[in-house]
Amino acid sequence: MTPEDKHVMLEDFFENITVYDNRATSASYEKLEDGRYAVRLNVEAKKYHADGGGTEREVALADEIDVGVFGEDDKVLYLEKRLMDGEASVIEVIVDEEPYEAGIDPYNKLIDRNPEDNVTRVTSSSGGG
Repeated sequence: MTPEDKHVMLEDFFENITVYDNRATSASYEKLEDGRYAVRLNVEAKKYHADGGGTEREVALADEIDVGVFGEDDKVLYLEKRLMDGEASVIEVIVDEEPYEAGIDPYNKLIDRNPEDNVTRVTSSSGGG
């Protein structure tokens, strides 16, 4: 039996044509005194249902979507599902190594209008790095 909290996800995948518009708008980091890095990622997420004839309508978003922070050479520093329940979100995480990129649905598991904008370069909030 499927848990109640997964019913909407199954409907999206099997009964609807579901398209996402996820994007990472900016990401920055600050080096902490203990040598770790505080990463601040700004993302936007929207969900649409299409009718098969090209008409899309925006629907409420309350989905768990992967959020990731990566070091150079695509090393995974952080990867977890986060509940996205609004258009814009700020995600803050602590990682052990200097971050290079971060994003929402970084492996493009969801059908996205423009998957190229899901990941962005992480910049130092202090101006260096």
